[in-house]
Amino acid sequence: MIAETVRTTGGVPALGVPDTAFDPAKFLCDPAVDDSGAGTWRTEAPREETGPDEAVELGLLSAEDAGAGPGTDAGTATVAATVIGPDGAAATAETDLAADGWARLTYPGDFGAESAPGVHTVVWTDAEASTPLACDGFTVG
Repeated sequence: MIAETVRTTGGVPALGVPDTAFDPAKFLCDPAVDDSGAGTWRTEAPREETGPDEAVELGLLSAEDAGAGPGTDAGTATVAATVIGPDGAAATAETDLAADGWARLTYPGDFGAESAPGVHTVVWTDAEASTPLACDGFTVG
């Protein structure tokens, strides 16, 4: 299930990933983790509650210039998504961010995790530098 709308982030400094949590009422993370030096990022996650056995598709795209991702020269970079569950447990998976498209991962399959009911926070980072890029989230029923 993919969101019908895409959230755009950017323009604020990283404020501390460990304390970041997704607020499903606002569809925002507080505090924000967007890296002001990396431009603007778009994220995708379900906006409606998913079932406990449903796969959740997550996505990341550089909105300003799809070729301007971390460590790219209009090529491919590796990004990581960390999903922090309602109990605080975190699982991370990596994928390529190509210059011409979305980076996509499926939770819980790509993460080797088990889905739990509650709010999940997704923090996207540059896999090489561990620089926070964007934050999103979803809710499992």
